[in-house]
Amino acid sequence: MKEEGFTLECPICFMFYHGSLNTSSCCKKLICSESYIQIWPPSKTISCPFCNHEGFTVLYTPLTPTELNSTHSVTKEMSPRRSSAIGIPKAI
Repeated sequence: MKEEGFTLECPICFMFYHGSLNTSSCCKKLICSESYIQIWPPSKTISCPFCNHEGFTVLYTPLTPTELNSTHSVTKEMSPRRSSAIGIPKAI
């Protein structure tokens, strides 16, 4: 399921992201930076969590200026959060 305005899901942490994510260099699977940092100890070589290829690394492709503007628009539309959206009654 996609959350409104967010199109990519990290298969490790299941968080949704708008724009681009890191891509594993071996099997081209998407992974967010937080998940990559959590599984990558700086002093060791690790295997890919998707295909078990040795020497796991990721590639990051930054957002284009157009994508950045689109992300900013989505963020502005979503803010401010309304308490009624999560089931908390509005204060009168």
